[in-house]
Amino acid sequence: MSEEMGEAVCTGMRYLVDKRGLDRQPRVNVPVYIEDMIPFNETILQTREKRFHLGFQRIILCLYNTIGLFTINRKQAMLDLQFKHLQISLQQDPHGGPPKPMIELEPQFVKSVLGMSKLNTFALPEIVYGVSLVFSPHVLLFIILFYVHAFEAPHLTSMEDLRRLLVEGGRQEMLLPLKKEMDNYYIFPKVEVICGQPRILWETPMNGSTLDVQLRTSSEIHGFLNHFFSHQFRYGGGDLLDKSGFVSEAQRNVIMAHATNEEFSKAVTWMSRWIDRRRPRYLSDADWESVEKDLELQSAIRWQLDLETQCVDRSQNPVLRAMLEDQKRHVHNLRRRLQLTGGAVSDEPAREVLRKEFEMPSEQILLVETFFTWPTTDSLEDEWTRRNKAVAAGIQYCGF
Repeated sequence: MSEEMGEAVCTGMRYLVDKRGLDRQPRVNVPVYIEDMIPFNETILQTREKRFHLGFQRIILCLYNTIGLFTINRKQAMLDLQFKHLQISLQQDPHGGPPKPMIELEPQFVKSVLGMSKLNTFALPEIVYGVSLVFSPHVLLFIILFYVHAFEAPHLTSMEDLRRLLVEGGRQEMLLPLKKEMDNYYIFPKVEVICGQPRILWETPMNGSTLDVQLRTSSEIHGFLNHFFSHQFRYGGGDLLDKSGFVSEAQRNVIMAHATNEEFSKAVTWMSRWIDRRRPRYLSDADWESVEKDLELQSAIRWQLDLETQCVDRSQNPVLRAMLEDQKRHVHNLRRRLQLTGGAVSDEPAREVLRKEFEMPSEQILLVETFFTWPTTDSLEDEWTRRNKAVAAGIQYCGF
């Protein structure tokens, strides 16, 4: 960009800031951690306040949150992820145990899209005995792969089939190739209603604005004070990387000196600090009346009505029209903020209506029952069964 163009852009930005009455202060970088995202994914899987065309959409939204937090990367990079960027394999256990499934992001994606030039692959090994399956990239991704019959081997159609495989011949790994004709399938594809039927457009990526709306709505249902957005992965994860083994010895010593404050600092800065599930999304007539009595809102509405009257008298005045549109936005945002604060209303009656009128279907009940489990024994076979059941339930739910 030339110097002249840069100055013009800055001038234009200052003009828009003044015109729209925007806040000149930078947005607070509220981090998110795995402790935030596990219950957030649970809300996505079980809520009936937000509907999707297909159960598949709940699965990929949870997978997006999971991979986004692990890779600490930007939204568009995640949406560009395709089957050809995946390498699935079984890895020999150096301690002599059964082979471990491994998911890796291929070098061309890691370098060209994620921008991690120093890595050859980004590996996600299976972590057994994990407390929560709702944040397991393996469970969520294998649901998608088995649902679409992505593996080249025709007999590989379930987690039970995968568990029976052995790495033989003294090898360290056995690759599990995906079908070449699915190379251009997206992990996060677009879902569209065509002729009244929902369809997964595998070779078309999900639109970023669609993702934003789904995250925003799920945030409101979950009770976040401010809606979750993708870049927050970098705030929390980036902070953790700064404190990882990739920093200098001096930096580690500084971190260790503040170890006693670390948990408290994390607790008071993470996004879940502001969760309040009482924050209403649907209001009764009495609730609306309570909100409408707010003095600030009444003043804003009066100014809007005054502008509307002036516009009728001077309909060709573009300045008045622009002022009216700005005031309409202000009234809308103010009313929404008053609704979400939860200070004036209680949405328990609305929740009771949702419990009675929106019963959870059996397919979703099975999904929740299998995902919301935890290890109960030290048996590896039992843990595999727990994970396998979750994948099977997810495969069944994808088409619902």
